[in-house]
Amino acid sequence: MRTTITLDDTIDRELKEIAGRGGVPYKVTLNRVLRAGLDALRRPTRPTPYRITPKSLGLLPGVDYDKVGQLADEMDDLSAIREDHAAP
Repeated sequence: MRTTITLDDTIDRELKEIAGRGGVPYKVTLNRVLRAGLDALRRPTRPTPYRITPKSLGLLPGVDYDKVGQLADEMDDLSAIREDHAAP
């Protein structure tokens, strides 16, 4: 089928470059590019799954992890006291 289209200059240059590299006529290159674009639009797009690779960080030397729990409890207590004082 014969038709007239208006292409951006940059697209025209790219098509000519692709055609020249492949030694293929401009018309064939244009049809291939359009077909590839249409095929891509028809394909359902699925997001690439995000993968997390777990890594052991181990325990830090010199840190008493029993005291971390105690510190968390004390912070909860302080937060409760502040809330009591802030209440009208």
